[in-house]
Amino acid sequence: MLTQVHARQRAKADLPPPLVGIAAIERVLLRQASGPLPEKSLIVAVICQAMIDARSSVTAQRRSGRAFLTGPDLEAWTLWVDLNPAFVRELARKTYYLPDAVASGRNPGHEDAANRGRHA
Repeated sequence: MLTQVHARQRAKADLPPPLVGIAAIERVLLRQASGPLPEKSLIVAVICQAMIDARSSVTAQRRSGRAFLTGPDLEAWTLWVDLNPAFVRELARKTYYLPDAVASGRNPGHEDAANRGRHA
């Protein structure tokens, strides 16, 4: 049985919409995670809430979500369910839940055509 992630009610940040809904990310993470279902569901819900918070228009929540996703806390939580923290971060970036690449104006995972072939 799949649990629902209920996002906190708040105004949305001025960011492009995510490529997929948080429920789809939750399903992907639940399939990749291992361990007992209650613990796995709780940890995946915490990670998904951090992704939602990273897109928040409330500065404190946005900072908290981004700090969780980019810091050592994510590694500690993913260790419990055998998830790769790099995979979780990449998933968040590519779906625009972790807006580091979005804020810089480039498409994550794709080289800018103007910078191809250039080396510093």
